[in-house]
Amino acid sequence: DWNNYLSEEKCPSPPNAHLGVLEGEVWGHWDLSQVPKGTKILSLPTPLKRTKLSYSNWKALRNNDEIEAIKLGYIDEERIDVLSSLPNLKYLQIHCNSQDNIPDLFPLKTLQVLVLAYITRIDNIEFLKRLSNLKTLYNATVSYTHLTLPTNSRV
Repeated sequence: DWNNYLSEEKCPSPPNAHLGVLEGEVWGHWDLSQVPKGTKILSLPTPLKRTKLSYSNWKALRNNDEIEAIKLGYIDEERIDVLSSLPNLKYLQIHCNSQDNIPDLFPLKTLQVLVLAYITRIDNIEFLKRLSNLKTLYNATVSYTHLTLPTNSRV
């Protein structure tokens, strides 16, 4: 129930917020074509380098109308392209991110909740521009080094 998450009483509070586990969260499928039917919440943590694991078959998620939430550790244009095809995607959590810039999230038109967790650096917040359905932006342990605000921004 996204309304419960969006209410002030249910939102995590900094500085030591535990983002927890969303009920029904599915993870551990490296071949994304094997994600079980009926999955609403998909967690895609970044695998440890020593495991040499990586996700495959991203396109298998394309147009999945059951997925409402995704947690991932890295975002790029290819992943945004796949995620933008999910008609019911409402929640996106990006965590443990080592990239300096997050690509434009504009294609994620249905996104309502964006959680940026444990990101060490963001150079600018242009990626938030034009997210018209975004209701909640939650930052957990984000360091704004060299932050550049977009012209005419509302933060």
